[in-house]
Amino acid sequence: MISRGKGQSAVASASYRSGEALYSELDIETKSYGKRTVQPDTFIDAPEHAPEWVYNRERLWNEVEFHENKLNSQLAREVRVALPIEIDHETQKKLLQEYVKENFVNRGMVADVSIHRDIEHNPHAHILLTIRPFDENGEWGSKQKREYLKDENDNFIYDDKGKKKFKKVELTDWNSKSTLLEWRKNCAEIINHYYKENDIPNRVSHESYKARGIEKSPLQRLNRIEYNLEKEEQEKAKSNNEEYVPITRYGQINYERQKANRELEFINQKIVDLQEYREKVKSEIEKELNKIRDNAILSKEDWDAVKVVVARTKGFVNLEVAKDTVKRVDFWKQKLDNQRLDIDSFGKTLASANTLYQNNPKDVLKYGFIPSEFENQYSTKKEEYKSMIEDFNKKTMAYNELNQHSRRAYTLQKSFVDEEFKFLYPKYQDINTNNDKISDLKSYYVDLFRKEGVVRYKIPELELDSYKYSDVHVKSEFLLKDWKNNVNSLVILERTKRKLQNEFNEHFKDWDAEKVFQKSVQFTKTNEQISSKENVKEKLTGKLDEHLKVLYPDVTNDSLSLLPPESKARVLELNVKDESTGIFTKDLMSIEKEIKEDLHKFGPKKFEENGPGPYIHSASASAGDLFNNIVFTSHQNQERDNDLERRRKRAKKRNSKAKKNHRDIGENEL
Repeated sequence: MISRGKGQSAVASASYRSGEALYSELDIETKSYGKRTVQPDTFIDAPEHAPEWVYNRERLWNEVEFHENKLNSQLAREVRVALPIEIDHETQKKLLQEYVKENFVNRGMVADVSIHRDIEHNPHAHILLTIRPFDENGEWGSKQKREYLKDENDNFIYDDKGKKKFKKVELTDWNSKSTLLEWRKNCAEIINHYYKENDIPNRVSHESYKARGIEKSPLQRLNRIEYNLEKEEQEKAKSNNEEYVPITRYGQINYERQKANRELEFINQKIVDLQEYREKVKSEIEKELNKIRDNAILSKEDWDAVKVVVARTKGFVNLEVAKDTVKRVDFWKQKLDNQRLDIDSFGKTLASANTLYQNNPKDVLKYGFIPSEFENQYSTKKEEYKSMIEDFNKKTMAYNELNQHSRRAYTLQKSFVDEEFKFLYPKYQDINTNNDKISDLKSYYVDLFRKEGVVRYKIPELELDSYKYSDVHVKSEFLLKDWKNNVNSLVILERTKRKLQNEFNEHFKDWDAEKVFQKSVQFTKTNEQISSKENVKEKLTGKLDEHLKVLYPDVTNDSLSLLPPESKARVLELNVKDESTGIFTKDLMSIEKEIKEDLHKFGPKKFEENGPGPYIHSASASAGDLFNNIVFTSHQNQERDNDLERRRKRAKKRNSKAKKNHRDIGENEL
């Protein structure tokens, strides 16, 4: 973090990294660090709704320092990325632009990027990021909000000065450790993708040696001062023909670790016979492993699917390649869906304008048509609409064919990986799950064998966290992800709708036919998207109900009908995070505060709209009352189910005893 509390300046930081002289309005001086040996390659990227001035580096960071006006304010976040030396400068920059767009800009940050190539073997990028988002209107947004604390009776809690107590709630996930880990993982993935695109055999990993099962100690990263001190010490020792002894703490740690790594390497080199034996065993196992694919009987459809994927990827098809192809096809589908929405919105706008023209010709101005020229303008737009449909239909046919082949190839590769994994790890052959997550894990360990020639005694993921790979858990993860994405999309679309309404009014004042028409199309499209997302939300709510009944067999439709959809998602998240007790009422109590907030927003009236439940909700009912009703209903259902189970057990016991008595009587008679 770049922080004023540490005596840092955002303008100075940007100046140093970009190699550009920048004037600081706060310090009333120009920040300049002189010309570098190799001038940094820089660019700025920002969200679409950010104001135009963010692309001016000097103004951007002066605005940040003006807005973040506390003595200890955080001014910027810096992410440093090492760039792969095996690809050229232009490709490095392209990789970086894609990474920055997907991981930072699309989350709402402005990114000021400087690529440093001073040292040939160490190209890297400094990414300076704003710490607060922009609102849709281009104004700075908030990083946090206050959440006032309440007691068990839902009353506000006050401090000694009579002020309401509160806690700060982050409005973004930019500070979370999980987000940082996601950025690291994505960085490794995009570098590996570019390696593959450029036929470079290397691969990188964001995971530690320990996580990858490598017996090697990692080295500590030295800062610039430590690095220069150690370099000077090495040169001094060399010139004096003396043994180099590190002088910094991390230098000493690295020295000891390198020494230990060398000893380990020496030991490994001594075990020649064992290595030869391993290679022999590996070769034999590989032969048997390859037979799984070589002897597979494929249908014509399977062969066609594999050939199509091979043609697109220009290489060997495995699970990773097949999955990547499916992802690309899914991305294509998103583009097609967006294009279809554009076309539908275009057509509906035309239809609305035509209907309006028939009834009240003057009003077609609000659709961008001139009444006296409507028929000619409408005819031109109609032809444009037909052309759009024809182009879309051609693309859709091509997509459908590729989609069918890519998914078939992916399913085929999953079956191969499943058989290969069972061959290498027969102790886990009873795993019956068949989701993408377990397939990725199996593929990882099959590929690890091909790479290292070692079959692990145990697979930690399946020993410690096997439940995370079950179909139920994976479905929970995907369902929660789909729900959150849909909710976020609706929020953004509603903002977009309001923005379009304002823009339409502005364009209508300075009437321009094409701009007014396009804004009408965009507004129609946004309404269509909102309607579609609302339908998806309704379907997802139904899926939440069904899945919660799987996770909590005792829960009933009555209990679920009382909960707002947002609260159901919260309960599901407890299971995804492994924080669930397994008992529905206990889990409700653990997130009581959040559910009460949902109930307050959801409102009693919405309960009445959803139909009658076990309780009648008055307009004056509080969130606390509603919550108590939900817990009471769930508890009753649970007790009823438990009582029924106890009666079944007693009946089973009586029947068993009666059968035994009957057998005893029969034996006595004989």
